[in-house]
Formats: sequence, C-alpha cells, structure tokens
Amino acid sequence: MTAQLDLLSVIPRCVLPGCSNQVDVVGMPCAECLDLTTALGPLLRRVDGPAMTEEAIAERDAEVAEAYRQQQLVVADDREWKANQRCWLCEERRRCARTPQGWECSTCQEIR
Repeated sequence: MTAQLDLLSVIPRCVLPGCSNQVDVVGMPCAECLDLTTALGPLLRRVDGPAMTEEAIAERDAEVAEAYRQQQLVVADDREWKANQRCWLCEERRRCARTPQGWECSTCQEIR
C-alpha cells in the first residue's frame, strides 16, 4: 500500500483545486478542465507565464484546506455568528460569535 501511495504522489495532477485528473506537466490544468463545454472552461484564461511549481501548489492547497477546516468549525458551531461586531478581547471589528462575555472573534477563540 505504501508503494501505491508513493506512486500517486509523483503522478502530476491537474493544478485546479478539486480536480485530481492526471496531467503530463506539473502545474498545468487537465484537458477536461480546459474544455469549453465544462463549467470551468469559459472561465479559464490561458497565460504565457510559467506553470505553478509543486511547492506553490502544495502551499495553495494547504491554505485552501485550512479555510475549509475553519468553515467546518463554524458550521459545527451552533452559536450565533454575526459580521462587523467588536470583539470583546481584541476590540477589532470582525465576524464574531456571541459568548457569555460578549462578541468574540475566531482568532481570539483560538488563543484561549
């Protein structure tokens, strides 16, 4: 099983998030994503610049995965959240959750 996982990690995949189709060159979109009949095709723009590197793709995907994780935490949290509230701890205006102490942003909640 480990050999299979190692092989999968060296096969280049489509650069577009959420697509796992194989490609010939790292950092390039697959033919299916480029197809003008798909949902993304008309929205993509070809450029002459260099393709994304494996490191850049990994960094981007890690940020997206963290954003998804944060969204899941908010969805799982049944407290009332409201935008543009002043956090009772940092006093910044952010999207905050109502707590017994007052409105509290997610940044301050992670600190505690």
